[in-house]
Amino acid sequence: MRNISILKTILLISYSLIFFNGPMISIPMFLYLLFSIANFDSPLQALTSILAIVGLIVVIKLNFVSNNKKRFLLSVLAFFLLLSPIIQRLAFVPIRLFNYPLFIIPLFLFLISYVLLLIFIFKSTFSKVNN
Repeated sequence: MRNISILKTILLISYSLIFFNGPMISIPMFLYLLFSIANFDSPLQALTSILAIVGLIVVIKLNFVSNNKKRFLLSVLAFFLLLSPIIQRLAFVPIRLFNYPLFIIPLFLFLISYVLLLIFIFKSTFSKVNN
């Protein structure tokens, strides 16, 4: 359980520190999510930001889910919700604009820590089922 809380902390910090380059400055993910909700020029961008915020809430509230299978399914759902604004940006902006360390390093740290979180939750789910 301690590994899961450490991984959740790492993934939340790394997710919020993913930077998107803007025309003037880079902006961290948590500010991007807040500002893009009010972007009425791009409804898809606003939708993916809302989905990511819902995903963040789900990740934070995972400890309160008692059923391990439900916790695992919610974790997988939250993973895709959190990836939605990143995939949306990668789809609509040239890929060469994402070749900078403030995007690559936190993104890979987020992906690795989330996959490890899913593995730990999966193991805890099926180790309790088999016992």
